[in-house]
Amino acid sequence: MALQNPNPCYQPYPKPEEENIRRKPAHFVNHLKDLPENYFSKEEIDYLVQRFSVKDKDLVSINRLGKHIFIAKPSKGKSSAKELEKWRKKGESILGILNDFKIKRLAIWDLSKHPELILAFAEGMMLGNYQFLKYRKDAQEKESTLESIVIHSKGMQKGKH
Repeated sequence: MALQNPNPCYQPYPKPEEENIRRKPAHFVNHLKDLPENYFSKEEIDYLVQRFSVKDKDLVSINRLGKHIFIAKPSKGKSSAKELEKWRKKGESILGILNDFKIKRLAIWDLSKHPELILAFAEGMMLGNYQFLKYRKDAQEKESTLESIVIHSKGMQKGKH
């Protein structure tokens, strides 16, 4: 009999070779050292360090030949209403990339222990993904591709968020 996970919202971080390739990952981290070991090349880590060193840069996208990986590094401190709204806007802002590359599924990995920011980010994507296309002739061309968002977080508990 297998042990059941006491927190159904959390799933262990997959090893790169075990990763579900149907989902494109987004990682929330406090520090780049929190990223999974051997998941990123030295060049990608150098790129992330350079991009995050830019003032107010807290969301970076890496394109691995069509496989997009998003890395978010929220600022330290309490999540104010202003900070939550900022992350909702950032969630909405990546929809263009997701739609351009016909990405249907996104997995968000919370390595930062900021579940409220993760939810705001996902909420921004969901709200931005809403479309009213019933009367458009070009509805199929304009339709968003994002179908599901899966959140993996130790900081979330079922029914609390």
